[in-house]
Amino acid sequence: MLQVRDLTLTHTRDLRTLAEKFSFTLNEEDKAVLIGEEGNGKSTLLKWLYDPVLIEGYCQWSGQMVGDRAAMGYLAQELTAEERELSLYQFCCESPAFLDLSPRELGEVARQLSFPVEEYFSDRPVGTLSGGEQSRLRLCMLMRSDVNLLILDEPTNPLDIASREWMEDALEDYGEALMFVSHDRYFIEKFATRIWAFEDGQVTARGRRP
Repeated sequence: MLQVRDLTLTHTRDLRTLAEKFSFTLNEEDKAVLIGEEGNGKSTLLKWLYDPVLIEGYCQWSGQMVGDRAAMGYLAQELTAEERELSLYQFCCESPAFLDLSPRELGEVARQLSFPVEEYFSDRPVGTLSGGEQSRLRLCMLMRSDVNLLILDEPTNPLDIASREWMEDALEDYGEALMFVSHDRYFIEKFATRIWAFEDGQVTARGRRP
């Protein structure tokens, strides 16, 4: 489904190597987690997978990816300033999944997210939602899109208990591949079937479990 060959990521400012000749294959239903200290390149790898343009300002790369980026869904750690200023309706309309929802399906999404249906058509800025509400909304739209790989960057960080439980339930029912960064031991134990550790420019596999 996805294959990366000899990926090297180098920080432009200090020429520090974040990953050197890292190769891997991600198959359908694999759930892979990237672990390691902050600043070791985990988030950079996720951004590169989704869209290399996201790292052009600070990182150089070489290597090859075989896969379809159009079939990936990416959940960044936080919204951009531009996204936060969008109304809920503008933000939702950027997702093809939202435009394809029938009224009945939209009602079901609203129930899942604990949003009144009319909120989706409001002028309320997305940035006024809580961190948990933003994450639930973004992930729900991604999971209803036509993607076969979800890329999540520290998805549990901004979540309250209710939002975390919602996310865990949603991911348990997700049958496609998943790659995520997390420092949350419980979340890792619950979902990861593959573990890759980032340390001093090297990426090491830490085993695989069913």
